[in-house]
Amino acid sequence: MINFMYDFIQRFIDTNEQRENFNKLFGCEDWRREINLNSPDKESQLIEYYKQRLKILGDWKYVSNSKILYPDKDKTYFHLIYSTRNLKGLREYKKIDNEMLDEQRKVRERIKLKGQQSLFPEHKGKDDFYYTIYQDQRRALENYLPELLKNHKEISYEDILKHVLEWEMIFEEDVKELILNYLNEGKVEISEWHSRRRKPRDGDKVKWRTESHDRGDNNE
Repeated sequence: MINFMYDFIQRFIDTNEQRENFNKLFGCEDWRREINLNSPDKESQLIEYYKQRLKILGDWKYVSNSKILYPDKDKTYFHLIYSTRNLKGLREYKKIDNEMLDEQRKVRERIKLKGQQSLFPEHKGKDDFYYTIYQDQRRALENYLPELLKNHKEISYEDILKHVLEWEMIFEEDVKELILNYLNEGKVEISEWHSRRRKPRDGDKVKWRTESHDRGDNNE
């Protein structure tokens, strides 16, 4: 587990005094050409580049990150970086990550609740910043997953996880929910599915229905 101190890093990464330290952090000097420090998505660029460098230098197959926010600010404090060489390790980490982020959300909402006026009770205590980050990630998954399925004649449930479970704030339940939605909408077929089944599971083969794809294209 690595603590990637993002708030500190983003404040000093563009200074000449710290250049050599950041070269050591990324294990190269090329990062300055790969990352746009003036971009609005500088944070995601830094994290994704660092994760890719870890994969290369450490021969890790999976590298995932957990965004840790300041308890009382809508701002990233640091990222926890987890690396593993097998899917089982990634799945176990993501379970812990989900619990950790849920607790983080509750702490932030308690703090927010104490400081809020009751003018808008429907929003009282809700951590809108947290939900916005999650919703952005969820939309990205909703856009990516159909394309992944369409690009494979058939793909195992485990292989789907290998493609998306590293993503920040994306968990196995998100993947299961979307696949089940596609099944109920008639967009996919799942091997050995029957009425008593409730969720996709290991060993399932998922296939995007060609007729569903064609029907969707014709409606656009």
